[in-house]
Amino acid sequence: MKTLKLTIGSRIPDNFTGIIEYENGAKEWYKNGRFHREDGPAKIRSNGFKEWWLDGEFIYAAVRGNLNKDKIILSKDPHPLYPTVQVWKYIDAN
Repeated sequence: MKTLKLTIGSRIPDNFTGIIEYENGAKEWYKNGRFHREDGPAKIRSNGFKEWWLDGEFIYAAVRGNLNKDKIILSKDPHPLYPTVQVWKYIDAN
């Protein structure tokens, strides 16, 4: 996969597919110019904040790996389009 090292505010090439690594340690994964990653978060910020995206659609966010804290997992099913992705049904405080 192609990796570009950029400074904050740099222009990302149109329809880019690959990984952008910023000088502050943040990383972003793209597919055809949209945030996309099937095996982890598509955005990892330098402060530990993580966001999961598929085909440019936001899925979930977590701070410093706080993914399952205070949740009851009801099921983990395979995603219909991406077999490496699980769709979790859970109950949380909200």
